[in-house]
Parts: sequence; C-alpha cells; structure tokens
Amino acid sequence: IINDVENQSAARAAAGKLVSVVEQPFRFEGRELPLKVSVGLSVYPDHDSDLEALMSLADLDMYRIKRSLRRRCRPRRNPPPPAAGGRSHADRP
Repeated sequence: IINDVENQSAARAAAGKLVSVVEQPFRFEGRELPLKVSVGLSVYPDHDSDLEALMSLADLDMYRIKRSLRRRCRPRRNPPPPAAGGRSHADRP
C-alpha cells in the first residue's frame, strides 16, 4: 500500500520505482539470481472507496499482469540442444 498518491499516473510511477528496486540482481552463494515482481494497482477513490475492494482490485490487476507476462515467456516445446562437452542444459549446476 502506497500512501499519498494523487492519481493513477503517480501510482504507476511509484510502482515502476518499486519494480526497479526489487528486480535488482541478488547475489547468493556467489551466484547472481534474477528477481521478478508483479505489482497490481488500484487507486482510491478512482477505483473504489472500500479498502478490501481496493485490495481485491489490486490483486486482480497483479494476476492480470502475471498472465500477460507468462504468455510472452512460454517454455520451449523441445529442450535446447546439448551444450558443448556433451552435457545437456539440465545437467548444468
């Protein structure tokens, strides 16, 4: 929940900043791990005046975004070819 947001444009800008910060690479045990986040938005009073309704609308928006991203990032139907040295991609540590 972000307080003191004047309009939907400001809410999108704040969400964009949050995504930029959270999606910074994370180092763990010497490996860089990419992080992804989806943020749903609803703005008082534009979308509703009830807190539970606003939370529900933000959840629906977040899941809409997740579905949209999944459509762009579908797994391959066939596995990738083996890497040099005869090891498959799945065998890599």
